[in-house]
Amino acid sequence: MTCRFTLPNGNSHTSFVVQSVKVFPKGVVLMDARGKLLDFVPVTDKEKAERVQYIINQALKSNRRHIDPDWSFLQEAPVPATVEVQGKDGKQESKK
Repeated sequence: MTCRFTLPNGNSHTSFVVQSVKVFPKGVVLMDARGKLLDFVPVTDKEKAERVQYIINQALKSNRRHIDPDWSFLQEAPVPATVEVQGKDGKQESKK
């Protein structure tokens, strides 16, 4: 039996096609039996990349019982924008 799972980039693959999942410095790579690249998930944090690899491997083993994972841990926290405003005394102030 095969299962279909969805990656963070929206692409989906079946467990029948994916033969290996490897972590590289710039992300996680899915390969077929011939070693050809099927998909790439860009992740620069090693811990997050290993977690992505683990989740994909669990999905490949699940045989149709798999529920698509929550990939929200890959989202970076938004950096607050700094806004320059003019204070009451005419001086520039930085506010977040």
